Amino acid sequence: MCSELMAVGREPRSLHGAGEVLNDFLRVSRSKAVWPHTSHGARQPRSNSLSRRTQPNFGVRELAPAFSAADSPAVGDSPRRVAATSRRTPNFGSLARGEGCGLAPESLTPSPESLIPNSLAFPLELPNNGGMLTRNNVRLALEGARAILAAAEAKAREIKVPQNIAIVDEGAHLLLFARMDGAKLSSVEVALTKARAAALRRAPTGPSPAGEPSVMLSLGLSLATDGKLTCIRGGLPLMVDGQCVGGIGVSAGTEAEDVLVGQAGVDALARLSK
Repeated sequence: MCSELMAVGREPRSLHGAGEVLNDFLRVSRSKAVWPHTSHGARQPRSNSLSRRTQPNFGVRELAPAFSAADSPAVGDSPRRVAATSRRTPNFGSLARGEGCGLAPESLTPSPESLIPNSLAFPLELPNNGGMLTRNNVRLALEGARAILAAAEAKAREIKVPQNIAIVDEGAHLLLFARMDGAKLSSVEVALTKARAAALRRAPTGPSPAGEPSVMLSLGLSLATDGKLTCIRGGLPLMVDGQCVGGIGVSAGTEAEDVLVGQAGVDALARLSK
């Protein structure tokens, strides 16, 4: 205490003078705590703990760089702290553009071609099947179904075999049905099944496979589809420009007679659609 007073250069001679000396002492002590002398005589700044206690820091300065842009450091930061903040702070604008993550900006935007499926549901390309939509579908109208039925009936009268004749659209829904006088009643459902099976499979009904028929496969297809497919001949698909527009099923005679009558209806559609 005496040495500090000597450094101040005063001696307390009264109570008022002692107070002035004490103030000078505190002023000198604070200046030494903030700017201590080094061996070279230069003053170096040192953190003032008293100032931090009297001016509490609630972490705003430390948290601000983490939520600000890299080029906006806190005011008063040293160059070293600014550089560290720039390295630590992510640039969200750059990440949104794909920079710094190994991806080109254009690779983040899907192209319209990538949204289109590579293959279609059909095994073969059809003339109306060029994209994600099927256009210009050909539909069988009622007048066309009547023309097919008239040709099939004419053929059945020619061979003198009354038939049950069913005509369905491409979805296997019934368009027209005729039971000729004298046709077997038990063959009504058979004719309907033949027409639906031919339209659904886009192929003539009969044993499967066509080259080397298998009894197990033929019966298995019928059981697996709850009777919607049949291995009995007499059902033919109705095709126009490579598109299936329906099916015709004939039943009441032998398989050969049923196919003959059904083929007459197919030929009539081919003549009308030219």
